[in-house]
Amino acid sequence: MIDDVYLLIQGLTNYTVPDTDTSLIQYLWNATETELKVMANQETLPEGLDPLHVRMTAGSYIRSRISDMSGEEGTRVVNAITEGKVTVQLTGQSTAERLSSLANVLISPDKELIACFRKLRW
Repeated sequence: MIDDVYLLIQGLTNYTVPDTDTSLIQYLWNATETELKVMANQETLPEGLDPLHVRMTAGSYIRSRISDMSGEEGTRVVNAITEGKVTVQLTGQSTAERLSSLANVLISPDKELIACFRKLRW
């Protein structure tokens, strides 16, 4: 599943994550998992939240590496993301601004989806 994070980053930005960032990706993966488990009040992460887990981890990585990624000549950033009937236009003229906008979209948790898995406290 964590391999999907690498694929998403490369697919959205054309940036290849260097091998030296494996521990950073693992740390962000674990931190995002903990955050999602807390939001859903679950002891283990429900399988239905796996795509959100991948998306938020990729967004956290992009946010942490904006300066490295925006310096790459081969880096390209998508202008819009469409998921179902919802389209989000990314703003910004420079690569760094668009990367920041992309990271913000990816990191934002889907509260409606998380609510479907939320365990209520009694």
